[in-house]
Amino acid sequence: MTHAFEPREDPNIDSVWRWFEFQAGVLREERERILRIDTLGSGIDAVSLRSYELPLTGLTRGEVEKFFNEQAGQLELLVMFELLSTAEAILRNEFKTRVQARKKMISQGGSGKFTRSTGRRFV
Repeated sequence: MTHAFEPREDPNIDSVWRWFEFQAGVLREERERILRIDTLGSGIDAVSLRSYELPLTGLTRGEVEKFFNEQAGQLELLVMFELLSTAEAILRNEFKTRVQARKKMISQGGSGKFTRSTGRRFV
């Protein structure tokens, strides 16, 4: 089984984006399916719905569209948060790598300091 997002030790913004695109596609398809059911019949029929769709029974077309717009908005907020936390994890991992490299260099006799003008290390 694979997880939706990469573990924090190996964060990957692309995996978050792929997950978002997949979920947004599923949401669009479900919206179209529900609206198609509504168009073919006289309202959404509980018999043709899946169990998670039952709260949509009795809603007008406008209410169904509003419901799916709100779901899409929540999905976007969730993904924004995940993208921010993934970017933070990437920055933290890079910082940890730089600190470890600096400690290693210091333990081997270097100063580990950088000059401001050149960015080169004093040895």
